[in-house]
Amino acid sequence: MKDLLSLLAALLLVPIYGPYLAKIRKGTVTVHAYSWAIWTVTTAMLAFLQLTHGVGPAFWPGLLASVFYLACAVSAMAPNLLRPKNSPSHIERQKQHFTPGDTLLLFSCLAAAAFWYFLKQPVASVLLLATIDFVGFIPTFRMAWSTTSNHGLTMYFLSAGRCGIALLAVSHYNVITVVPFLPTLLGNPAFMVFVYLRKAAVACGRHATYCEHIWHDFRNLGTKAISAMG
Repeated sequence: MKDLLSLLAALLLVPIYGPYLAKIRKGTVTVHAYSWAIWTVTTAMLAFLQLTHGVGPAFWPGLLASVFYLACAVSAMAPNLLRPKNSPSHIERQKQHFTPGDTLLLFSCLAAAAFWYFLKQPVASVLLLATIDFVGFIPTFRMAWSTTSNHGLTMYFLSAGRCGIALLAVSHYNVITVVPFLPTLLGNPAFMVFVYLRKAAVACGRHATYCEHIWHDFRNLGTKAISAMG
């Protein structure tokens, strides 16, 4: 049963990330290459760390996921370097606005990830790498704040579900084998909620009168309900 769940989690990578990669190359989805670069490194390291602590067949979905993450990172950068300035990819690259803070975060995360080898403490190592994995969301969150274009939320939703299947494929549950799944299981839904709230806030800003009207109706309804209870 564990082997079948592992196979399913691995096979789902293709229909989840295949269309997403195509959208990245076309420039129809907004991605931050730095986040994917960080996730590539941490996911691969966590997969091998799990392998030595009884993760079993769930190792393969994790390792293969890092390959797809690398493809996302490369696809997010390469088209912007090779295509003309008027291409959708180049325009999408301009939307990202790689800040010095993003670059500093990228190299800080990659440098911190290298310390896991020297810690010699599996629990400390997995917590460090999982924390870096969470931190990898920061450039993506910042980008989502600055632009409300398409962020490919379907991929984040399906990826979280696939991660849940991979978690069920773990042979032996312990801190080392479970913690690596948390960044995806918690971070992806958090990002989806953030994007929806941000889009709602922007929409409210564009249609302030309409939002004020809705708020006025809700306030009057609440006042009437309180009066009726009194």
